[in-house]
Amino acid sequence: DEDLSSLITLGWETAVTTASKAIRNHYNTAITSRKVFFAPIFGRNTDWNIAAVMLYSGAGFAIPCEEEYSWDFIAERIRQDIEENKQFKVEGKYSIPFAVVVVSEGARIKEVRETPGEYRDSDKAHGLPKLRPEWLGMELERLAKASGISARFEVHTYSIRDAEPTETDKELSAMAGEECIKMILDGDFGKAVDFKPDGRGFYKTFRRPITEIAKQKFLRNTGFFDYQTLKTTQRFLEVYHDLFFDS
Repeated sequence: DEDLSSLITLGWETAVTTASKAIRNHYNTAITSRKVFFAPIFGRNTDWNIAAVMLYSGAGFAIPCEEEYSWDFIAERIRQDIEENKQFKVEGKYSIPFAVVVVSEGARIKEVRETPGEYRDSDKAHGLPKLRPEWLGMELERLAKASGISARFEVHTYSIRDAEPTETDKELSAMAGEECIKMILDGDFGKAVDFKPDGRGFYKTFRRPITEIAKQKFLRNTGFFDYQTLKTTQRFLEVYHDLFFDS
């Protein structure tokens, strides 16, 4: 989920790549049926996944979880995206009324009703209620329909966690494993592996106290995502371009 205090967490590149490819495929349904297509993905407390997936899936915008919104605000943003896609004189537009929206499974929209009691469950290991992105998708469909917007959804959560690792993630994991072995041989315990740019378009490893890296990091104040336009910023691309470039 990229929500630890390191530059890169292993598996994030795979999750983003897998979700982005799946959501790009939803353009087929959204365009041919002229609908809004919601795609809930992993993200309980932090927006690292939707920031990257919004950028690389080509989705018009994303609904985050680190900020609460009203449905009216979201609906207006959907209508803007539909109108933009209806244009045909603008490069990259389609002359068809549709929209594709990435949604954090932890998205907080005031008008979304609580999950029915019979579907509520808790994660006993962490003491947290389990999120139900399928219910969120149905609620977004309901709210869209009430606003005169035809919509569908498909959830991508476990499918992005269970995917075959990308070649990039395999390489990073091997690098991390090698550095861990060196830490053991050096007797350098209490450390974790972090990454930094190597100056040649990829990354190199270094060691940091595990107590620093184990802290959860949030996207909200990084400048990587604009919480008004609901779009990923150029700053995100500048920092993480080398990570996602090959995939």
